[in-house]
Amino acid sequence: MANIIQEAKEAVIPGESKTSASGKRILIVATSHDKLGDSGQPTGCWAEELAAPYYIFKDAGAQVDVASIKGGKIPIDIGSLAENFVTPHVNRYLADESLKESVELAFSEGKFFQLRRHLHSRSVGFQMLRKQQLERRTRSPSFLKTSSKN
Repeated sequence: MANIIQEAKEAVIPGESKTSASGKRILIVATSHDKLGDSGQPTGCWAEELAAPYYIFKDAGAQVDVASIKGGKIPIDIGSLAENFVTPHVNRYLADESLKESVELAFSEGKFFQLRRHLHSRSVGFQMLRKQQLERRTRSPSFLKTSSKN
């Protein structure tokens, strides 16, 4: 997990103080899948991969949005909540109701992001959009709409 934390810290503003992210807008793209294909095997985001960058960016003063293909509840891989994987970032996430839901990726109201972070997950291969489509959407200055579940 140290790589995730270091990567997030470097991504905020490479070579500058961590407080210099104030005013920046960052998008974290999470999976919507809670099952691995048709296998029925539970899956989702690895909790630390979501929580560490989110709080590092937030604590640095950035405005952080979390989006997924469907929007709504962010599925968390139950394995990432095992005692040996729970970190202070994960504990903070578990106590933070505002981070349990995501916005839906869509072409609508315009929002511009200085940084995108795509989370890795076993379920990524089962996303409804192919990677190229996701790249086009997240590079567009207008692609987020608030999920009706928020």
